[in-house]
Amino acid sequence: MDSLFIKGISGEYDVPTIRFDAITGSLEISGKSFLEDTLGFYIPILDWLEKFSHQAISIVFDVKLEYFNTSSAKVIFEMIAILSRFEHEGGSLIINWYVDEDDADIEEEIMEIEENLGVHINLMKVNNLDKFLNS
Repeated sequence: MDSLFIKGISGEYDVPTIRFDAITGSLEISGKSFLEDTLGFYIPILDWLEKFSHQAISIVFDVKLEYFNTSSAKVIFEMIAILSRFEHEGGSLIINWYVDEDDADIEEEIMEIEENLGVHINLMKVNNLDKFLNS
């Protein structure tokens, strides 16, 4: 299976960077996710992730998003649902979600995802997420 790489774009709409390495199992989504056609962008990514989860042994998923809108949040939830099934079927999974240390709203959202999907997410608090991601 080939790795998946999509370079992020900033503009009127923001496209996140996707780095899914099929060899190492290192998966990362970063930047901003504010898309005109959220499902059109993410469906091929979800398909790739679903296929990859059936052949992988170990996955590390890093979420490094400065901003994402509601429609992107739903898709990110679906990504984590796929990974949760992977883990429940015996795969090794680590999810690291990088957040600004003062962002209580995202912490609450992450806790809800953990409860709903029965998966553990490492909350990686950083001082000034924007600066951290762009350094």
